[in-house]
Amino acid sequence: MKTIIKQSLTPEAIQQLLTSLGKVTLLEAAIGCRVSGGNPPDCAPIIFKNYPDATVEQMADALTTAWAAAIDKNLLTKALKACNFPENQITEAVQQAISLFYQQDAQYVDNNGMNKATGLYQGDLTHMKAVSEIVDYLVISSLPNDYSATAGSMIGALNDIGVSVAALAENKAADYRSSDYCWISQPISNQAFKRIICFEATQSGDGVAKQVPGIFTSLQTFAGTEAQNIIVATSMVSTGSNGASPTTILTALFNGSKTLLNSDFSLMAFEIVNFNTDWINPLNELFAQLTQS
Repeated sequence: MKTIIKQSLTPEAIQQLLTSLGKVTLLEAAIGCRVSGGNPPDCAPIIFKNYPDATVEQMADALTTAWAAAIDKNLLTKALKACNFPENQITEAVQQAISLFYQQDAQYVDNNGMNKATGLYQGDLTHMKAVSEIVDYLVISSLPNDYSATAGSMIGALNDIGVSVAALAENKAADYRSSDYCWISQPISNQAFKRIICFEATQSGDGVAKQVPGIFTSLQTFAGTEAQNIIVATSMVSTGSNGASPTTILTALFNGSKTLLNSDFSLMAFEIVNFNTDWINPLNELFAQLTQS
């Protein structure tokens, strides 16, 4: 069931917020509403009133990006309907904006009053939409120094869309493997992710979970304090050839993101994406339990 922020902003508060933002882009206006506690159906018509030349596709893209980890096709449809776009245009725009299958989310408000979320999805990270579902960092995993593009692996899937992890590894932007088991790529063009964080656990099986916090430490170290409204998507790291169980990895990723989202670090959304359809039910059950803990 979709989680919606219970205490959203009034229309007057949304307009006041948009006015205070000054001359910003459509996406920046949407992000401003999201981090301030607004939800898409309430914010969309006020945003559209301020950007009357925006097309339904542009609105769909902005809303999907701004509410990363906290929006699904139904909620996006409701938001676009509130803008009074034609029904047929809405259906097409939603299909073009969202590829991942939203499952559920956990929402937080940090010390600065900013709304953030961890979201659970099912789908193919290599099929994310390059505009609406774009993320700042895509987290993948490999065995240490092994970037073989084997069939069925995340590295293999990336290779199929023209992204060679082996080539990226030859010119890393940062290498934190000695302390945090991760390296970060140089910027990547023409994809739905701007950089890759490659997690190379030195342990195997469920022992990997002890090293997952290195993902979040690496992100903080690399992004620094100047970055704003960061969006991260992660695969179910180390659940392939490294042998970690999906439940153990989901728990580690959830807890790590929860800690970082509740800090002053500007991580806005953390999307955990499961590719394996056989894992949907157990991961949904576990995510719900973790959200309540």
